[in-house]
Amino acid sequence: MYPRQLSRNSLTSLAAFLTLAIFMVAPSSLDAQEVGSSIAVRVARGDANADGFLDHADLRVMMNVLLGTMPPPVSKRDLDVNRDGDFNSRDLLALTAELARAGYARQRIDPTLERAILGDADDDGSVTPEDVFALAYAIAAGASPAAPAEAVDLNRDGRVDEFDLELLLLWELRH
Repeated sequence: MYPRQLSRNSLTSLAAFLTLAIFMVAPSSLDAQEVGSSIAVRVARGDANADGFLDHADLRVMMNVLLGTMPPPVSKRDLDVNRDGDFNSRDLLALTAELARAGYARQRIDPTLERAILGDADDDGSVTPEDVFALAYAIAAGASPAAPAEAVDLNRDGRVDEFDLELLLLWELRH
């Protein structure tokens, strides 16, 4: 799927981590009532390389993601230019049209606020066991999860990493 496939060691390490997390009885810094709640997230539709601008570089990144030659560097919402809920070739066309309207000049983009569900890693509108696997895969593959980072940075340390995965897994096991 991507040139950087998960190695057997990466998958073994991830499985060991998940197994260890299942048996942990550590108190969580995450309030159980927070996961599943609606939060505001910043979304910069079309800014595929997260540089704060819409330009040809975003088109190249989107094309590579569509072709499967690189994992998505930003959330699914940032890539969903036409706001239909999917990232596909229509989003590439929508970004091309947006750039054409601006005379192909580089444009600064200001993120908008949208609602997301805390812990919903696959951005499908609810927190389910599939979110644990979606977040685990994104972390192991070095890709961005489908959901905006704010929705899966459960420990609020500014990074989406194995500690957020642990919190999501522990929350899921308790519910």
